[in-house]
Amino acid sequence: MTITPVTYPSVSADSLSKPPAVTTDEAQKLKQKETGEAQKPQSSGIPDHKRFDTYEKGDGKMSASESGIYHPSEEEPKITQCTTNTDKVDAEIKKLKEEKKQILQQLRKADGDAERQAELEKRLAQLDAELQVKDNDTYRKQHATHTTQKAE
Repeated sequence: MTITPVTYPSVSADSLSKPPAVTTDEAQKLKQKETGEAQKPQSSGIPDHKRFDTYEKGDGKMSASESGIYHPSEEEPKITQCTTNTDKVDAEIKKLKEEKKQILQQLRKADGDAERQAELEKRLAQLDAELQVKDNDTYRKQHATHTTQKAE
């Protein structure tokens, strides 16, 4: 087995600093790539969104049911309008807040009656806990009424 030495072309510092020579065709292609002006393929006169969604056979077009292929272009776009209504939840929270105000007033009036005060304070603590759970955006979103209508 003999080993033959491999010789590489010499590279000078001057040749490294110079950019490689580019032909005019290559320069035009590079310019088109940089500016995004690459040539677009010729269209057949059919809009792009319909060109690939239909099945053509011969000179006529087959419907989706005839061809057995799903064709979104033949389907009507389904436009829906979604509405979220939080009125019931807001009314419930408002009712709880008003009840809390009434209990606070009753608590102020029941100065001498310790048994009545204890009962009102217990009810007030329950209302505070319920309000803490219900008076936030997460609860409103979860318990809102969602309606979906077909917009025409």
